[in-house]
Amino acid sequence: MNLSPRIVSVEISKSAYKRLKYLSESSLPQFEFLNLFSRALGERDRSAGSKTSNFAAKTLTAVAIGAETFNAIQALGLIVDDDVMVDVVKARQDAQAGRLLDYISTHAPVLGLSLPPRLDRYCATIIDLWQPTMINPNHFPEMLAKVDEAMEDHSIGQLFFDTHATFNRLSAADERPENKLLMLGLALVVRLNGQLFGAMPEEQLLFDIKRLIGLHAVDLANSGESAKCGRAALILEVLWHDGFLQAGIDLARMYDDLLSPLRQSSSYARLVMDEVLDHYMRNPTGSFTDPDSATLMFAFHAHLQVKGILEDAGNGQQMLRFTVDLLKGLMCAVSQKIEGASLAAISFLDPGKADPSDDHAVYYVAARRVVSQYPKAEAYCIATNELALTAHSRCHG
Repeated sequence: MNLSPRIVSVEISKSAYKRLKYLSESSLPQFEFLNLFSRALGERDRSAGSKTSNFAAKTLTAVAIGAETFNAIQALGLIVDDDVMVDVVKARQDAQAGRLLDYISTHAPVLGLSLPPRLDRYCATIIDLWQPTMINPNHFPEMLAKVDEAMEDHSIGQLFFDTHATFNRLSAADERPENKLLMLGLALVVRLNGQLFGAMPEEQLLFDIKRLIGLHAVDLANSGESAKCGRAALILEVLWHDGFLQAGIDLARMYDDLLSPLRQSSSYARLVMDEVLDHYMRNPTGSFTDPDSATLMFAFHAHLQVKGILEDAGNGQQMLRFTVDLLKGLMCAVSQKIEGASLAAISFLDPGKADPSDDHAVYYVAARRVVSQYPKAEAYCIATNELALTAHSRCHG
């Protein structure tokens, strides 16, 4: 596997300006002003005697990306959005929106155009929909805009019914939905959660769409293809924030080892799993419909904490954090009578009692050996073990 990050090349730049042209000429209301601006910019260029085709789209692409000219984009050596972390993409898109804002605010008055209100927000929306430095744009912002438009012109009910019917038809035929349909379903989930269309049982229909999208996201994640995994991560992120705990587990799994190595983040995976565990602890009986999901949750939560311990970054505070979080999960699992939890907890808290022939037990013993080199983390283990022994004695005394 080639782990080298991909660069915004000539081909990617061409795709970006063509995508901008398509969006500008679409019916999306967000691009109405930009279409007028692009036309005026192109007319000015032609009146100056230039014969360059696609001048406006290429110029705006160069401006947003931060190059002097369209042909100078590749020389910047920018890594594509698909191969960097989400926070880097967000910072980059903020900068792209800022450059677009400066250019439009300078040139629109000269072209005789009135600026739209809240130009800063307008430019941020354009960049969000356009995604100029992404190889495989996910169409999610575009579909959100489509749903918003349908809500405004009161055609949202028909769009919802049609989308639900299409998902059901594809599911019955065991066919996979295309990217745009997945993103349209996801946009409907985001915008319509809790909304009512009169007497229709919208909650069940919305749940059907969520369930089917989640199943397809897992298929995408298991494909091993970078673009599909990125799409799956987006879907799972939205479903997770919508309250689907299983989506949180799948999302953490992706960031741990399924995404492109350039986008993997064990720290983010741990953060998500810590939140999943907290949700579960507040409502153990209502968190999962499948009993095995809780077992998988505890196992993966423990795996991420032990992985952090075994990597041994040499940071005492971080080691204490891993230890506290690991034991929080293990002790909760024990209290819920999760299979294997007691043996895991004993192996970590009292390594002398671990079964050396059991690979899982040896795994926890190795983690405790690393923890023992950090006084605060080791003291926490000892104190937790003493509390567990005291509780056990009271129960069986």
